[in-house]
Amino acid sequence: MLKYPFKLVKDVMVRNVYTLSPEDTLLEAVKLMSDKKIGSVVITEGKKVRGIITTADIVRLASKNLNFRKVKLKSVMSKPVITLGPNASIEEAIKTMKIRNIRHLPIVENNFLIGIVSERDLVWHGIINTADFHLLMYLLYAKSVGDILKTGAIIPAPKFMGELTDFLEKRGLVVREGIKPQEALSSIKKFIRDMGIRVQIDVNEVERNKFVVEVRGYDRTTLDLLRDSFMIEPYTLVAASLLGKITGKKVKIKFSSVSNDVFKTEITLE
Repeated sequence: MLKYPFKLVKDVMVRNVYTLSPEDTLLEAVKLMSDKKIGSVVITEGKKVRGIITTADIVRLASKNLNFRKVKLKSVMSKPVITLGPNASIEEAIKTMKIRNIRHLPIVENNFLIGIVSERDLVWHGIINTADFHLLMYLLYAKSVGDILKTGAIIPAPKFMGELTDFLEKRGLVVREGIKPQEALSSIKKFIRDMGIRVQIDVNEVERNKFVVEVRGYDRTTLDLLRDSFMIEPYTLVAASLLGKITGKKVKIKFSSVSNDVFKTEITLE
């Protein structure tokens, strides 16, 4: 089973939170976000959270011909603010962002602001993988994805494929060049079972150098997350990276389709 160094929101939150008061102006918020290169400003009175304004809000408000020098934050800030406590899990933070469609979560304790965590924080710390191994697979993919083709397929960048294979090898997956693809895929299945991830992976070679990967067994919450957010089912990337490593060929992956809660993805070696 994989072990991760960060479990709770307090382990990754930013403690130096930039704030303004409800009486400050939109222009002051814009200047603060620009100067500090941040994506949000928490609006507080004392240490109590009253609202939040983000870069997305600024873009939306810019189309309304408002006088940013005069408009006060109390009239345009988002409220009430969704918050979490410092002992909330990373998984809860991820789910809250997903369900609420937000990217910033102020962290409060005894009703006082003590930190903030953003979607970007979770990505750059590699924390999103704490919810499940497959999220890390997608994160690695998303950072290094290759060209998106008009055919609706992706050719992952060689750097990504190498990084993913190295990641798996360091965690106990034996990768030997020269073994047959089906033998490699058997190793993948065993590796995933040993990690305690309860998904079923079926791989079939439908013709020479063309494989179809079917993945089933996700819980409902994860299934909905994948269905809404993922172009390629993440475990398929594991199979693809190893096939490419073993054969020395370029890997082409079609976008995953979902039917009856089963992800189906086509892999071609070129």
